[in-house]
Amino acid sequence: MKKILIVEDNEICQLSFKKAIEKSYSVYTSGTKNEALNVLQERNIDLILLDLFLPDSSGVEFLKELIKKFNIPIIIITQADDPTLAAETIKIGAKDFIFKTKFFHNSEILLSKINSLLNYFELKKTCDIHSGQIDYYNQKGFIPDLPEYRNAYYQAELAMKGGLSLLIYGESGVGKGALVNSIHQKMFPDKPIVSIDCGAIPQNLIESELFGYKKGAFTGAINDKPGKIELANEGVLFLDEIGNAPLDVQVKLLRVLQEKKLTRIGSNHEIDVNFILISATNKNLLREIEKESFKEDLYYRIKQIEIIIPPLRESKNALRQFINYFTRFYNNKYSVNFIPDQSLYDEFLFRRWPGNVRELDSEIQKIVFTFSIGENWKMYLSNSPPIFQSNTTTRVEFIEEEKEKIIQAMKNNKFKVAPSAKELGIPRPTLYYKLRKYQII
Repeated sequence: MKKILIVEDNEICQLSFKKAIEKSYSVYTSGTKNEALNVLQERNIDLILLDLFLPDSSGVEFLKELIKKFNIPIIIITQADDPTLAAETIKIGAKDFIFKTKFFHNSEILLSKINSLLNYFELKKTCDIHSGQIDYYNQKGFIPDLPEYRNAYYQAELAMKGGLSLLIYGESGVGKGALVNSIHQKMFPDKPIVSIDCGAIPQNLIESELFGYKKGAFTGAINDKPGKIELANEGVLFLDEIGNAPLDVQVKLLRVLQEKKLTRIGSNHEIDVNFILISATNKNLLREIEKESFKEDLYYRIKQIEIIIPPLRESKNALRQFINYFTRFYNNKYSVNFIPDQSLYDEFLFRRWPGNVRELDSEIQKIVFTFSIGENWKMYLSNSPPIFQSNTTTRVEFIEEEKEKIIQAMKNNKFKVAPSAKELGIPRPTLYYKLRKYQII
């Protein structure tokens, strides 16, 4: 649990601040500068709430001292409803401020500010951890700092070091290509990497794309053309969605892997090739072998090392890290400082993400962009599927209509979730989500 230090000499205010946040954080209190410094020496504090008027120090001077000595975000709390003073503390280095009069009018504002600020610093920390591994500002290739992802990354590195074939399993959109690019940049930045999506190229063209062709081999072959395999010589060949490759192409690929030679279409000349093979698929290749749509011999050639990238829905910790990473990425792209609030995390952690990281990437880009042009980004969230068909023309009207239908169903069923969900025709988890979203219960 994150640790918060409240530096406030007024005992009533100190107790009020503590009660407002103690359910979410570990709270430490001090009434003077010296007490605060003692706590900071003994505890690993994550955030400081600092009163500007202390009995043994000027709050502004103490703020300067804290910023100089500690890398800890600070929120200023003050009785004086003075925007000029608040602006001065921000210039010095405080991250936010709150007037006591506003706090006592709405105590939840303090918790909201703390949540947002800590989320931002967690985002920054995540990016700093990986800054030596990945160039965050020019490309997407983030690998979460979690055991299942670290193990996959390690196994991939092992394959590359040994020149072994690597097979990556994972649903569409989980980041198989990002892992490949990250490994390539780290281990073979000066060697070519050539990629081909076997599921995106028409079957009648995939052979010529992979193996190349000689001039005159077929209508339209007006020049000699090397294939992807030849271009990957002394580098890395990445065959994405290899489970979609036609059987005749699989046979030719198996021969290349066995003999390290290929022949262009329309030619009798063999060309020596040497490359590291990485394959990826969202199919169960053993099942494809049973269906006789994938060659068993090829399967064993491409899977000297196998790794699995889990879907996004299976790890909330990975989801948080991806949210933070993409937020930082698009903040830089659009030159803004969007900070995800707790409601965004709550909604995203509830979703199933069938499109995995690719879907999340798109959603975060949309949110940060709409924020950058001054729009209310919450109006552009791609929410969970609607529970009914509606003829309303605006999002606001739709939300109100959906909310009313949920309330009516709950009333009809004495506010019991299971029968209400059945009446609405939606799963119980979906109803729980919408009840929380609309603050019905």
